[in-house]
Amino acid sequence: MSELDTMTHNSKIVRITNIKDNFNLSKQEFILFKENVTKGDESIFLQLFSVQLPSSIIYLKNKFGISREIAHDVCMDTMIEFREKLINDKINYGNLRYLFTRMAVNNYLDSEKKRLRIQEAVNVFSYMSDISKSDSDQFFTVLTSAMNNLKPDQKKLLENIYQSGRDMSSLAEELGLSYANLRKRKQRILSKLKSNFFEKLK
Repeated sequence: MSELDTMTHNSKIVRITNIKDNFNLSKQEFILFKENVTKGDESIFLQLFSVQLPSSIIYLKNKFGISREIAHDVCMDTMIEFREKLINDKINYGNLRYLFTRMAVNNYLDSEKKRLRIQEAVNVFSYMSDISKSDSDQFFTVLTSAMNNLKPDQKKLLENIYQSGRDMSSLAEELGLSYANLRKRKQRILSKLKSNFFEKLK
C-alpha cells in the first residue's frame, strides 16, 4: 500500500520524514490533503503543521530576535490563515514551506507595525499625564471615547495615519493638501484629542 493509499484509507498522514518544499507531499497527495481539509478532516492538517511549526518558530526567533512565545503566536495565527486560504482554494501546489514562512514573516511584521502604532498613540498622551494611574483597559476605553468626540473627517484622518498606517505624503496628495498642511492638520486634531482625552480621564 502506497503512502497515498494509506492517507486515503486512514484519512491521515502516516509518515512525514522531514519538511522540504511541499511538506513532503507529492502533487497528488497535496490535492488529497486539500480535499480532506476542506471536508473538515483536521487530523491531516494538524499532523503536517506539528512538524512545520517548530522550524518556523525557530526561523522567526533567529530572524527577528523575538521570544519563542511571540514566534509561536505568530505561527499559530499563520496556520489558521493558511488553513482558510487552503479551504478557499487560494493555495496552489508549489513551495508550500516557503509560502508558509513568508506568510509568518508578513504576519509578524504587520503585528509589529500595529504594536508600534499603538505605542505611538500611548506616547502622544503619556508625557502629559501619569497614565500609570489607569490600567491599559481604562486608557483605551477613554481614548476611544475621546476619538468619538472628534468630527468624522478628523477621526478618519487619524485612523488613516495611526490604524491603517497610510503614508502621509500619499494621503496629502489624495486630499489635495501639501505635506506641511496635512501635518499641521494632524497636530491640531491631536491637540483636540488630547484635550478630550484628559477631560474624560479626570
